Amino acid sequence: MSSPIPDPGAVPDEPQFTDVPGDDAQPDDPREEQPLPSDDPPPAVPDAPDPDDLPLPGGANPS
Repeated sequence: MSSPIPDPGAVPDEPQFTDVPGDDAQPDDPREEQPLPSDDPPPAVPDAPDPDDLPLPGGANPS
């Protein structure tokens, strides 16, 4: 029943971060701070249309 218990050495995720002191010294990590290139900024809400275009909850449009 000791199979589901992972050994401390079998988890490279935790020791990998602790063994890299330079990772903490660099708060400007491009992988976290800049997930997307600033040259092509995506729209704020590509899937959601403007609230004015959406019909009212009652089903009656103001137009």
